This record gives sequence, C-alpha cells and structure tokens, in this order.
Amino acid sequence: MPAPSYTLKPTVRQREARAISAEDYDAARARAARWGEAQEDQAVAADEAATTTGALDAILARRRRASA
Repeated sequence: MPAPSYTLKPTVRQREARAISAEDYDAARARAARWGEAQEDQAVAADEAATTTGALDAILARRRRASA
C-alpha cells in the first residue's frame, strides 16, 4: 500500500511575526491623519449637498411617520 500523499510533502518552516517598530507607529499615525483629513473634506461636501437633499429628508420623514 503506498504512503499517503501528505506524508510525502516537505515540511514548511513556520514564519514568525515581525516586531512592531517606532516607524510602524509613525506610518500608522500619518495614515490616520490623512484619512481624518479626507473624512473632513467629505463632511464639508456633504454639508454643501444638504441643501439639495433637505427636501428628500422631509419626504422620507413623512413616509416613516405614515408607515408607523
């Protein structure tokens, strides 16, 4: 009887995780700052668009009240 195929495969060396360095923290902080700025830009754009969607919000509010 032949040996099972999983016994014939070479073993794989386990990889170890790299330690987190100060550079990693700095990169994460910079990425978070850029993401926060992007979110603020989107919030400003949403505020500007709110004047056109106000009517839609009122319509949806009326529908919610009617269905409740």
